[in-house]
Amino acid sequence: LSPLSAVLFVLFFLWQIPHFSLLLLTHAEDYRKQGIFKNLATSLPEQGIKRITAVWLLSLGTCLLFLTVIPGFLPMTARVIITAATILFLGTVFFILFCRAGVSSRNVFIFLNTYFFFSLVVIATGAMGA
Repeated sequence: LSPLSAVLFVLFFLWQIPHFSLLLLTHAEDYRKQGIFKNLATSLPEQGIKRITAVWLLSLGTCLLFLTVIPGFLPMTARVIITAATILFLGTVFFILFCRAGVSSRNVFIFLNTYFFFSLVVIATGAMGA
């Protein structure tokens, strides 16, 4: 198991919970109407799901920032890009989740997945060049 494989495994593990939590928030009303099965959208209030999502996003961001301090894993350019993108991402997401009313979970979902894909590309290309 290469270090890059282990890093990608951890990142995908940390990404999947907020990914699906945001899907639940986006379609919460549909889940409540159907009432077929219980999930977070039918069991917790919206604020509770947002808190869970925030914890997982913080974990993902912390993991990505940790990658920037591992000597020799990424070149300096990739470190700077990931650090700046992670700080911008976390600040924006926490602002949207907790301060802005009326912002759709779908927009946060798209933002999360764009950031995650961007980070994976930077890590993959950086690790291959390091």
